[in-house]
Amino acid sequence: MRCAGGRAELFPMTNRSPIHAFLKRAFDLVLAGAGLILLMPLLAAIAVAVRLDSPGTILFRQDRVGLNFRRFRIFKFRSMVADAASRGPLLTA
Repeated sequence: MRCAGGRAELFPMTNRSPIHAFLKRAFDLVLAGAGLILLMPLLAAIAVAVRLDSPGTILFRQDRVGLNFRRFRIFKFRSMVADAASRGPLLTA
């Protein structure tokens, strides 16, 4: 393990051959896909709970900036009511 720029890297990206990069990407995708399939019932239950709790969308979408200032979109389950900004202090009491 190596520490680079304040974060620990278990498998640093330097000096990696193209085949190693491909295999790592394939492993990451397979593992993420398997995790998504295993968690699907839980994710569906959360989606139903959010929908029944209050009107509005189930997912919250936000644009963020990642590595090398690359923009990406993140989706999260909504945890606040749809018009929280307009209600202001009523929600924080």
